[in-house]
Amino acid sequence: MSPQSDNLIDYPQILDGFCYSGLFGLRPNNGLSWYWRSLAELEDLRLAADSYRPRWWTVPKNFVDQNNANAANIAPGKTSFYEFLVKPGSWLWGLQFAVSNDALAQSVFSVVIRQGSDFPLMDRVMTASGIFNGSPIDPFNTLQPAVSLLAKPRLIIDPAQIHCEVSNDSDPANSGDAVSCQLLMLFAEPKG
Repeated sequence: MSPQSDNLIDYPQILDGFCYSGLFGLRPNNGLSWYWRSLAELEDLRLAADSYRPRWWTVPKNFVDQNNANAANIAPGKTSFYEFLVKPGSWLWGLQFAVSNDALAQSVFSVVIRQGSDFPLMDRVMTASGIFNGSPIDPFNTLQPAVSLLAKPRLIIDPAQIHCEVSNDSDPANSGDAVSCQLLMLFAEPKG
């Protein structure tokens, strides 16, 4: 039985700073439209592109720490805390998560992002595999793009302090679970 042609949709290709690739044109199955809805939510930022510049923050800052086993930046059972200021009026539009060793699943890492001290950007703790569940070195993976777009970009208002926690939730007694990871947070920052 041949596949039905209506299960394949040839979407127009959008190539801009939010996509990082022009290979998103062919998307199987109508049900996988979340990515295109996310791109549509970025339309306001596209139209105002001259008013914004890209800005990204990485958590933790260093990818290696020679003080830990395997030079991991977050030891098993530990959490990296990081706070930074963004310009009020900035938009958080995407996330990316990478682990240096695929032998340790991304699901053992968790992420919490808050604005200020207690205003959550996300309504619950995220597993890293929920941010990006695929190989971060594969830019051609159209089902799980290299950058995970938020369902809707998040406007950052005063206080514009971002608090981020990345935890290695694996067993602290197992030093083999010490691998480096890094969260990339992508913002559009107002110029001027």
